[in-house]
Amino acid sequence: MRTGAGWIALGGGILLLLTAGCGGGAGNSTTTFTLPASRLRTPEVGQAWTYTVTGMLIGDGLKLPLVGELTRRYDATSAPGATLTEVEEGEIMTAGQTFPDNLTTLIAVDNAGNVNDLALQERDDTGPDALATPIRALPGDFSFTTQFDQATQLTVRGGPYSHAFKVNGMERLTVPAGTFLTWRVTETVINGTNLSQQTVWYAPEIGNIVKSTIQQQDSANPDFTTTLLFVLKSTNVH
Repeated sequence: MRTGAGWIALGGGILLLLTAGCGGGAGNSTTTFTLPASRLRTPEVGQAWTYTVTGMLIGDGLKLPLVGELTRRYDATSAPGATLTEVEEGEIMTAGQTFPDNLTTLIAVDNAGNVNDLALQERDDTGPDALATPIRALPGDFSFTTQFDQATQLTVRGGPYSHAFKVNGMERLTVPAGTFLTWRVTETVINGTNLSQQTVWYAPEIGNIVKSTIQQQDSANPDFTTTLLFVLKSTNVH
């Protein structure tokens, strides 16, 4: 995040120094704000993050509360061109029903530290579906100017897929997993008929999301809207 103020690099983080004149010969005072790390922590086998999930399904005169838990982790892979396998597992419950979430993504980390999705595999699939063009999931560097827009076509799933990513600010967040300095990002994702609008708080020091709010709507079923809140419960990345 770049502003007109001065910057001083300090280890893995950055300090922003603002100096205000007090007037009348009283001298200057300096207020120091610690900013989030700008470099995304390198993904490694064994890293894991667990989130609590709450939300609401609204539509057809119904308001159904959603509750659950989800874990993301990095596993090893031998797939050509892939660096790691990202596994997402968990379940969401509503109205006495349980909906499992199980997604495997083959990822590649490029020389700039960007995390790119290469292929997706849902729970019931027999093998991963390669993407016609890799999708950038996370940038290797965060700043006030970080943003990208991309569109691709899923080879098997038919798409279209698009992803817009833009850093909008910074925030210090305290969640059950601890206190983190984060970049606040807005993301818009279109996957087939599904539109997802998100506000996401990334902590590069742990390489993942600390919190996210998501609103989803499917044009194939426009009377229903799903809102979700993900909060980091625990992680083994420190």
